[in-house]
Amino acid sequence: MDLSGYAAKTSNSVGLVDNGYTLHNLEPYIAALVHAFPHTPKTMLGTDKGDFLSYATNRGFGWRVDCLGDWSKGWSEMEDGYPGLIAHASDIQTNTAPDVLFDQRWKKSAVDFEICQDSLQDWSNIKNPLHLTYDQVQQTFDFALKEHASLIDAKSHQIPNIYQPLLTAFLNKLGYRYQLNEVDYSRNIPKNGTLTINSQWQNLGVAPSYINYPVTWRLRTANGSIIAYHTSNAKIENWFPAADYEDQSPIYKVSDHFQLGNQISKGQYFLDVGLVEKGTYNAKVLLANDTKMTTDTGQSYTINNNVIKNNNSIVSYVDNNHYLYNGNVKYPSSFFFDKHSEQYIKQQNNIGRWNEIATINVI
Repeated sequence: MDLSGYAAKTSNSVGLVDNGYTLHNLEPYIAALVHAFPHTPKTMLGTDKGDFLSYATNRGFGWRVDCLGDWSKGWSEMEDGYPGLIAHASDIQTNTAPDVLFDQRWKKSAVDFEICQDSLQDWSNIKNPLHLTYDQVQQTFDFALKEHASLIDAKSHQIPNIYQPLLTAFLNKLGYRYQLNEVDYSRNIPKNGTLTINSQWQNLGVAPSYINYPVTWRLRTANGSIIAYHTSNAKIENWFPAADYEDQSPIYKVSDHFQLGNQISKGQYFLDVGLVEKGTYNAKVLLANDTKMTTDTGQSYTINNNVIKNNNSIVSYVDNNHYLYNGNVKYPSSFFFDKHSEQYIKQQNNIGRWNEIATINVI
């Protein structure tokens, strides 16, 4: 939500120019959104001068600001504007509607940024008066991670090669990034018995998911037929990352009891796991694990007609039935969307993301 025109009419402020509105004038709009969309994630455009941002975050809004990466000489968003905004939001002396928990709101609502200038190419252009040094780009990304950002609008332009290492590291932390670290499972289960699965997870990102994607296990045959599902009671929106993006993330332990029906025949099955859309068996979240992947229908997962395979060294299933992987997926980081992107993104969003974890025997 943009409450346009609340900031002071000066270039030395975060937000847009002042149109004379007071917090009292704007309160009804915030109240209307809360009433109309009680369960929809909401964010508020921030300013370091007005009080409506903290008024909104007190009522469940996240926050966003423009011009990430402004290191202008004299006064800048990075060195003056954002620190002032964050300090003012919780200041009981200067703010008429302070949010004393402002620095913790990322746990329940998103923090978003949009970059300054038209593209990262502008940042890299040494002829540009607002050119950013490599260190300034690093500091910009680190600031977003420190504030537990979920989204960065870097605009639709190709990423300069010089920033590829920085962006790859940044994307591996931005938002949520769930990794399955360990699985302790029953390898042999009697027909109509219970498959016990004890798993350990981490969120390697800097923010949680603000929507629960239930942890779901499934049994699959070698030819891709789906035999059964079990949905865990775990709530991944409560799986927070480390408080500081440079620290180790907490470990979350989950114990599931997968009741096998009498209709499941004796034999060997693959055990898959996915984070699914609520009320479905459609896996929506790509885990930070490099294992064989299959689709919602049990077929090999493909991107651009290339089957994703396990190309890295992974500890295999071992004698004590523990499966452990501490590696990270290496994502491509050159994101330049052309006119075909919408169709491609829609296709990939609907393909399913199930990770093969183990084999079990029904005896």
